[in-house]
Amino acid sequence: MRLSAVRTGRSRWALSLADLCLLLLGFFVLLQANEAQRVAALTGIGTYFGAIAAPVFGPSASLLGAISVSGPLERFSELAVERMKTLVIAAAQRATQSLGGKWPGA
Repeated sequence: MRLSAVRTGRSRWALSLADLCLLLLGFFVLLQANEAQRVAALTGIGTYFGAIAAPVFGPSASLLGAISVSGPLERFSELAVERMKTLVIAAAQRATQSLGGKWPGA
C-alpha cells in the first residue's frame, strides 16, 4: 500500500506517531505535577476532548506507562465510554502481563 493512499484515508481526528508521543509526554509531565499545576494546565481542555486511560505495570508493580483512548468529546457517549473502558482495561491488563507485571486485584 502506498503511503499517499494511507494518508488520504485518514479522518481529520487521526493521530500520527508524533502526536501520540507528544500526548504521552504531556501525560508523564502531568503525573509529575502537583494538583494545582494539573488543574491550571487542564483548564478548558475538558470542554472539547475526552479520554480514558488505564495504567500498565511491570515487575515489582512499577508503572511503565498507560494505554489510552482520546478524541472529541461528542464521541464519548455513555455507551461508547462503557465499551472503550472495557477495551482499554483489557488491553492494559494484557500489556501488564506480557511485560512481567501483575494486574492489581488479579
